Amino acid sequence: HLLIADLLLVFAVQPVLSGLSPTSGPSSGGTSLVVSGSNFANSVVRCRFITALGVQLFVTGTWNASSQIICTTPAMPVGHSKVDVTDNGVDYTRNSLVFVVVAPASVSQLLPPLGPKTGGTPVTVFGSNFLNSAALACKFGALTPVAATFVDSTQLVCIAPSTANAGSVA
Repeated sequence: HLLIADLLLVFAVQPVLSGLSPTSGPSSGGTSLVVSGSNFANSVVRCRFITALGVQLFVTGTWNASSQIICTTPAMPVGHSKVDVTDNGVDYTRNSLVFVVVAPASVSQLLPPLGPKTGGTPVTVFGSNFLNSAALACKFGALTPVAATFVDSTQLVCIAPSTANAGSVA
């Protein structure tokens, strides 16, 4: 028996990448990465990360618009990783963009280690692997994060927020 069916193949314009936001994130992964471009089809999308060692890592993305896809970065080694996307599961964008994978930041000391409930105390945060970013912030326990001032990769300054309750925060 010969079975002939009417099948539909849609020819679409190849997606093109134009930007990433943010352009860097920690090696532990978990960064919500906005991939900008054009011609993204509203279908199953995936991001491919090609590490500096040539290892390919794939994550499912979310179509947000014909010009935007959102992917969560996987854990990757420190270095430069190429990013490209597919909206059909087979053909990846011809141009790739670079995502810089950095060592996670860590905090070792706060000075001063205490302040009044009314807030307003400049707190110097010492640690390692801090990056100068517009999104840089300090979070004192469950309080709303406050903007941080970048000094260098080992030091930040944040103004402690006010709180209704006295006590320690982590």
